[in-house]
Amino acid sequence: MLNRFKNLRIKSKLAWGFGVSGLLLLIIGLMSYEGMNRLSGHTEFIYKTNLHGITIMSDLRAQMLRRSNFVIWHILASDSPAMAAQEKSIAELDKEIEDLLAKYVPLIVAEEEKKVFAKLQAGIPEYMEIRKKVLQLSKNFSKDAAAEVQKTELAEKIGALYDMVDWLVKENNRQAEESYLSGHALSTNLNWGMGLLSLSAFLIGGIAVWFVSRLIVDNLANVLEAAEQLQNGNLTHRAKVATQDEIGKLSTAFNQMAETMQNKVEQEQKSASEMKGITSALNRAQAVIEFAPDGTVLTANENFLNTLGYSLAEIKGQHHRMFCEASYTNSGEYMAFWQRLNRGEYDAGVYRRVGKGGKEVWIQASYNPILDAAGKVYKVVKFATDVTGQKLAQNEVEKLIKTAAAGDLSNRIDITQFEGAAKTLTASVNQLLDAVVTPLREAQTVLTALADCDLTRSMTGMYHGEFEQMKSSLNGAVHKLTETITVVREAVEAVTAGSEEISKGSEDLSQRTSEQAGSLEETSASMEQMTSTVKQSADNAKQANQLAIAAREVAEKGGAVTVRAVEAMGEINKSSKKIADIITVIDEIAFQTNLLALNAAVEAARAGEHGRGFAVVASEVRNLAQRSATAAKEIKGLINESIQRVMDGSELVNQSGKTLEEIVNSVKRVTDIIAEISAASQEQASGIDQVNKAIMQMDETTQQNAALVEQTTSASQTMTQQANSLLTHVSLFKTQVTEGQKAGMKAIGMHRADTAHAIHNAYVGGGDDDAAARKPQPPRAGVRKQPAAVRPVRSSNTLSAVKTSGTKEEEFEEF
Repeated sequence: MLNRFKNLRIKSKLAWGFGVSGLLLLIIGLMSYEGMNRLSGHTEFIYKTNLHGITIMSDLRAQMLRRSNFVIWHILASDSPAMAAQEKSIAELDKEIEDLLAKYVPLIVAEEEKKVFAKLQAGIPEYMEIRKKVLQLSKNFSKDAAAEVQKTELAEKIGALYDMVDWLVKENNRQAEESYLSGHALSTNLNWGMGLLSLSAFLIGGIAVWFVSRLIVDNLANVLEAAEQLQNGNLTHRAKVATQDEIGKLSTAFNQMAETMQNKVEQEQKSASEMKGITSALNRAQAVIEFAPDGTVLTANENFLNTLGYSLAEIKGQHHRMFCEASYTNSGEYMAFWQRLNRGEYDAGVYRRVGKGGKEVWIQASYNPILDAAGKVYKVVKFATDVTGQKLAQNEVEKLIKTAAAGDLSNRIDITQFEGAAKTLTASVNQLLDAVVTPLREAQTVLTALADCDLTRSMTGMYHGEFEQMKSSLNGAVHKLTETITVVREAVEAVTAGSEEISKGSEDLSQRTSEQAGSLEETSASMEQMTSTVKQSADNAKQANQLAIAAREVAEKGGAVTVRAVEAMGEINKSSKKIADIITVIDEIAFQTNLLALNAAVEAARAGEHGRGFAVVASEVRNLAQRSATAAKEIKGLINESIQRVMDGSELVNQSGKTLEEIVNSVKRVTDIIAEISAASQEQASGIDQVNKAIMQMDETTQQNAALVEQTTSASQTMTQQANSLLTHVSLFKTQVTEGQKAGMKAIGMHRADTAHAIHNAYVGGGDDDAAARKPQPPRAGVRKQPAAVRPVRSSNTLSAVKTSGTKEEEFEEF
């Protein structure tokens, strides 16, 4: 029964007095419910619209700042790959910024906010157009022009965009503040209304307290306790529901209200934590310091303190000028700087600052004035990034460029002292110097080897562009010099071989001349014997017939000997002419060697300092060639003189032959005309005397020929020594030319072909018995005659051998 009464409506219980109290309590409940809903709406508006909008605008500003930094890094980049990487990052940030703008559109509430946001959207294409101009100048390596546009037009445009973003942030703050004030006023009014109504209900209920106190006091005390806990900020306390009457329902509604409020507060705390996290992220990512409007330091984070080297206690309360040089702080520019900040103007750039102990610090920073509700600057927040490493890297690069321009390419930047982009920049500069120094050092090695007469070295590295052209030119010069040295050596070897063959031929000719002198001595002895026989014929007439026959035989022998002497003199004449031709060839070789030496000297002069050594060698070759030509001319003169004397001797021998023919005829007539023996004997004696004189003259001429042959041999040996000396000088140059490569050289091929052709044309035929077929032929026009080696003639050593064997003409073969 009591439980049923407890569960009755209070109206039924307090029909006579608590009806009004119940109505008031109902109104209180409705007002509380409506007030909580409205308060929840304000809170939801702050979170979903204002706080979310502030978050988007903060992200937008951060991304825009990052994009501006990438533009600056693009200008600082020194190569195309680095600039392409920055452009890629800029494009990604453009997409992110576009997404953030799209997210903000549904959050726009105020008409003024809508207009400012429209201006922001319209300003972004203008900014991108200017940025495109900056990036294009940077890509064309017009870094100074790009930097100028970036610092003027682009900075002005981005500043305007930042101002609009800041205005939107302030607008959201203003809207949030309005929502907060409205909610706060609603909460105050609600509290006052609830208090008044509760008091009224309490007074009315007091009248009926005697009737239902035991029924409702406990529940009301429970609700009151819950209300007090809620008022004290304890949102976790819940009212106990003991009955199902209005108080019980009130307790349930109150618990639901507390639950709703607790959820809203937790959401607000979560949003506040997110904002705190964003602020903490900024503190971790950048150096942050706050100033009063007069420049007094308020606080600074660890990044800033670590960058400048100070502790917070050392800088707090100090003026901003402690971070600047005295010359700057005393200037009007510094005063204007703070005046702009106090006017609420934003300032950003790269600044030189002084850290603890005078340490030089370069920072990229932005000074952001913070305004209060009245629009007055109450503090300045500075966000900074330490760019000291980049600045020091720039200084190191400039120093390295100066030393390189002075010719010192050995220095390199120590990249261990840098990090990030500065380290990449300095490492790239070091790589650039290495790419320049490597081919220069290899070229120096080749030229040093060339100065040491070593032509085996060449540039073998893999290069591109101008370095590849330098490599091709230097290797081509070494190849041409090698080919020239090889051709000169080939010619000198040919001269050496020719002079040796000439020397051998001269020695062989000297031997044959000696043999010829012996034959003449035998002939002279025979003539003396014939003279004695003729005298005996005159004295002994009885033996006239036998003596005539003997005289006839002796005369025939004398005639044969005379014929042999005439033939020998003819052979000597031919040999002398051939020697003269050989000397002519030697003279032409000396002339060609002189031309080669002259050409080599010209090439050495073109080579300049590096061809000085080769010019000396070429000069020596030319002197040797001139001496060879002089010796050849002298030998030629002597040979011509010898030929003339041989011709005179041949004439005398011919006369002797005629005389011997007369003697033979006379001897034939002796048998018929014995009476004329005495007269014929006298004539024979007279003729024999003339023959003796002629033979003596032949002997004298032969001795002179022998002396000339000895001189020719000596001159040939001298020419051989000079050619060997020239070959020694040429051999100082080391080459790697094989015989196959020599055969492939055009100059050597022409030289060998001309030599073989000249010898072939000069000495046509190969028979040993036909002297006429072996007669030297005149050389073709334009073909230089080359020396030919003389094969020793096969001749007899005694007079008897001469009688029984035919003579063999000299044979020539190519060497």
